[in-house]
Order: sequence, then C-alpha cells, then structure tokens
Amino acid sequence: MKTTDLPGPTGGSNRLSFFARPDVLCLGPGAACAAAQAEAVTALGGRARVPAGRIAPEALTGASGISGAIWWGDDETARAYAQALSARTGPILPLITGMPDAGHAFLERHVCIDTTASGGNAQLLAAAE
Repeated sequence: MKTTDLPGPTGGSNRLSFFARPDVLCLGPGAACAAAQAEAVTALGGRARVPAGRIAPEALTGASGISGAIWWGDDETARAYAQALSARTGPILPLITGMPDAGHAFLERHVCIDTTASGGNAQLLAAAE
C-alpha cells in the first residue's frame, strides 16, 4: 500500500492510497507468453498468478482470489474466457487482451475528511477555547 497526503482545505484531510489488486491470472497461450504477462504485471507492482498448464474457460467461473485474466491468443478462446469471467458471482472481472496497465494492478482509494461544515479548522477551534 502507498499513501500520499494531498493538499486540501484548511482543517481537511485528503489521502490518496493505492492497494494491490488480487492476482491477475496469466493464461498465455503457452508458458513463455504467460511468463511475459506475469513480468508485465509485476513490473507495474501488481501480483500475477501463472497456472500450471492450460486452464479451461469454465474453470474461471469458480476461480477465486483473482482480479482479472490476461489472454494474448485467438479470439475464440478470448470470447470463451470473457464469458466465463462475466458468469461469475460478484463483480465482472476483465479479460485483458493487451498489455496490462496500472489500473489492472492497483486499486485507488481517495478519502477526504472535510471539517469546514463544522466551522473550519478543528485544531484552531480547539485552541480558541
């Protein structure tokens, strides 16, 4: 996790945090291609999972602990993988058919605490008493 304090109004707090997503499943095709996919994900600071051997599209429907899958092969198999990912319970996970980007590796969370509605800077108000 990486957190950065951002500028904001007096008395407010703005924090931007980045969290690693769950593993991205690297499907290849083939071991060399899956290794290249894993290298691309880890270079972004993400987590990659390379399965031992080929994964049937139907297996993705019940796979857990993943945030998406990468496939650089034929369109027919890509369609089957995408349909399996969309048939999962919960959020629909992406099938990445190109190079992954930072959005595939990290979640971004911005938390803003604004004290202006309570009269401004809480520290200044406390000091005034």
